[in-house]
Amino acid sequence: MNTKGSFSIIEGKDVLKAWMSCDAIGGFLWNKMFKKELFCHIKFAHTDYMEDIFLINQIIVKVHILSYRAASLYHYRQRANSSVNRSFKKSDLESLDYVYTMIRLAEDDEEMKPLAFSRYAKTTMSIINKMKKRDIVLNNQEIQKILDNLYVHRKYLQLKNPIDNLILLTMLKTRRIYILSRLEKGLINFKYYLKLIGGD
Repeated sequence: MNTKGSFSIIEGKDVLKAWMSCDAIGGFLWNKMFKKELFCHIKFAHTDYMEDIFLINQIIVKVHILSYRAASLYHYRQRANSSVNRSFKKSDLESLDYVYTMIRLAEDDEEMKPLAFSRYAKTTMSIINKMKKRDIVLNNQEIQKILDNLYVHRKYLQLKNPIDNLILLTMLKTRRIYILSRLEKGLINFKYYLKLIGGD
């Protein structure tokens, strides 16, 4: 992830901040080890998309200290038909509630709210990027509600990538969802292509 050095320890409020910002703690289970006591009174999601976030949201509030080692200890195989890479399903939008829980965890903390809302916005854009034009039309009412909520809280939106930020804010103002999502998807693919050929 984006941490400096090979080993770091995160304590107290910084644990929740690291989770919301996705800097040192990604939204998946495969690269983590937990004390078994953290799983007491935990519910499991009934979906195959973002179920890790649902689980970690419940565990992270119990964590007071977290250690992180920046070492490649696990081989992660990407499959074209995995839940992350598959095409859009209606349940993907419902899974956004799992990410919205972070906003509830931030409560009235003005330092954490931008992290939570930005994570929610980035995940929303990621789901919209998976949609075909027909999906956007069929789910337009629900998408508009999500965008309305983000627009109301736009002062908290601070995506790390300035281009993503610009595309999101333009989407919130113009509601040109399909065109702007294709633009962002094209930029993501272009950045990936540059990495493959060795560019920055």
